[in-house]
Amino acid sequence: MPSIVSMKRRLQGHVQQGGFFHDIDLRSGQCFQSVWESLTFSKSRLSMVDFRASKFINCTITDTTLYGSSWNAANLHGVTFTGCDAEQASFLGAVLRDVVFTDCRLAYSTFAGATLHDVVFESCNLHGCDLDYAEATGVQYAKSNLWSAKSVFGCTFWNAGFDVETCNRYIALIARAHPDPETKEKLIALAGENTYKAVDRLMRPEPDAPEF
Repeated sequence: MPSIVSMKRRLQGHVQQGGFFHDIDLRSGQCFQSVWESLTFSKSRLSMVDFRASKFINCTITDTTLYGSSWNAANLHGVTFTGCDAEQASFLGAVLRDVVFTDCRLAYSTFAGATLHDVVFESCNLHGCDLDYAEATGVQYAKSNLWSAKSVFGCTFWNAGFDVETCNRYIALIARAHPDPETKEKLIALAGENTYKAVDRLMRPEPDAPEF
């Protein structure tokens, strides 16, 4: 039977149950509408793979590059991502249940229109990420970077769990904009002086470029 690496440009509809895949190269693989169950990808290269409308059930993906991969309309249940680089990955319209991302880079990725239930982002880089979910319950952002992330400030965002540092950054942002001086000082005290200064520095307009 041929290996999945030799078939990577024709894995559409492939069904894979079980297996431990270490240091394999599936970059730019055509894997849409495939099924992956009870398996592990370790230290592998899955950048630009097309997993559209695929199913991942009880899988572990560790120390793997997923740059620019497409998970659009995919269904992920019981999947763990650890130490993965998934910058600019797309989970557009995907359904994620009991999924955990730990120490992952998800900068500029998108979850627009996705449905998330009991999903954890722990110590992840979500800078510039599109978090405009269709529906979300039980989402946790533990020690994750949400700077410049996009979201609608409604129930799908504020019903999530945040760590203390992230909450303090939000308080600092409100303090910076608050028009009442007395309330502003109270908010700065809640956020912490150092957090407020850091946020204020980041929010200041760039100085004008020199003229030539």
